[in-house]
Amino acid sequence: MSRDDKGAIAGYQAAWNALNMLLSQGGSLSGRERNCVFLNCGNEDVRFANASAVSGFDFPDDARGMALTDWDHDGDIDVWVNNRTSPRLRFLRNQKQLEKDFISFRLIGTSSNRDGIGGRVEVRLSNSDQPLVSSVRAGDGYLSQSSKWLHFGLGTSASIESVEINWPGGTKEQFTGAQVGGHFVVQQGKGIVSRWQRPGDEAIVLESSENPPREGGSLAQVFLPRPVPLPQIEYLNGGASKTLHADGKPQLLLLYASWCPNCLAELTEVTANVDQLRGAGLNVLALSVDGIQTGVTRGSIAEADALMQRLDFPFQTGHASRSTLEKLSHVEGVLFEIQSDFAVPMGFLIDGDHNLIAIYRGPVPIETLLYDARHIPTDRASETGMRDVAIPFPGKWYTLHPERTALLELLADHFQGPFPEDAVRYLEMTLAEVDDPAVADRVHGRIAGLHYKLGTQALAAQLNAKAEARFRETLAHRPNYAPAHHNLGVALFSQGKNQEAESSLLKALELSPGNPRVLQNLDVLRKKATVVNDGR
Repeated sequence: MSRDDKGAIAGYQAAWNALNMLLSQGGSLSGRERNCVFLNCGNEDVRFANASAVSGFDFPDDARGMALTDWDHDGDIDVWVNNRTSPRLRFLRNQKQLEKDFISFRLIGTSSNRDGIGGRVEVRLSNSDQPLVSSVRAGDGYLSQSSKWLHFGLGTSASIESVEINWPGGTKEQFTGAQVGGHFVVQQGKGIVSRWQRPGDEAIVLESSENPPREGGSLAQVFLPRPVPLPQIEYLNGGASKTLHADGKPQLLLLYASWCPNCLAELTEVTANVDQLRGAGLNVLALSVDGIQTGVTRGSIAEADALMQRLDFPFQTGHASRSTLEKLSHVEGVLFEIQSDFAVPMGFLIDGDHNLIAIYRGPVPIETLLYDARHIPTDRASETGMRDVAIPFPGKWYTLHPERTALLELLADHFQGPFPEDAVRYLEMTLAEVDDPAVADRVHGRIAGLHYKLGTQALAAQLNAKAEARFRETLAHRPNYAPAHHNLGVALFSQGKNQEAESSLLKALELSPGNPRVLQNLDVLRKKATVVNDGR
């Protein structure tokens, strides 16, 4: 692949990343275009007329799916619209006060499929030479399924001459007994139609209602439907750098700022409930963000330490790094489509295996924290129960729990640019769980690519021992990758390991015969001069 090709791909990926960022911030895929409806005028001079405004259909929603149905059984078609933005669902009731001659059919297959999917109905009228035709579809439009009732608008003063159905499979059948103004059920093979009456005699009353937008806010308490492995989290404690490790015990990672009143309230409540928290087996690690928040000049490490001393805070404390905030932000980017600005206090409930269980934006009540801690799964089999806790209403699941490997690869996608070492960790976790050889081979390739990238960076910085380790990791996942053998030879020679270096370079030459850079470095090595790395 040429540099121009790589540049074009990088630009394409950057454009998609920018688009996804706009969408995550509430941008509209429709470009703020209002919904449209067009009226078929039925003549060659004016084929269609824009009736959007007069129909009441022209909402500014970012609409996606649409389903057509005679919802109130009054003989005309009503519309359900699904939106990407609020309101997520609209019902548009057809209220035209006109004579509404119609007929509607519901097909019941016997030798064909039960719903008559693929069946075509032809209705011939006494006042027209052209039949009215409609088919039963399994889905129509974008992610939409309209009613399986086939509705025919007949105009006025129409009478039905015949109804013919072409059933799935090719059989044809003509029916009698269909009358204008009714709903009819048609069963395959019987040759007659049966009038259908909706249950109850009372008219359906549908009241219109306002749907005011809900005011946004940064407060949230989200119990996740499954554990999410966290990246490596580093922080400062007493001037020393530490890493948050899995120790078998759940804990609350609490981010705060010394100048934040809500943070003070939460830290005070945590201090007052220390016995309850420890009794539940829950530790707390409070990390200040003083001095690292973008655009915030208040607060310092000294002020954060002074606050903790004043509170006599009973749990472990420290100071977050900028990379900590960035990593946690990337995890949120995987979990939530719409992103919120960073704000403190913010809490992360973590299980004993370093998996994220819940996220708290704003102060979290102790009762909520203790409740969530009681529902941390104890093993992989009990993870499926998290979905019941995550959803705030009862019900029954009809879908399988999503594959964990898909989540791990998605996390790797988000981390491979800014934090490749964390991406490697996610991909290695993926590799440990996949059974499909093709998927495993693809993951091996991704891991090799990240190790190779880190190796070339170390080699450029003359960190030759680290480069050697990375290239060996590359070859563990992709044994016949010639550039890795070549650069391993460069790293080995730079450490004085000439015999091993020559073996690596000879292997690179075997895999890439006649490669001028490898030949050059073999010659240089044998003359014990300075070798040149692969440069990629």
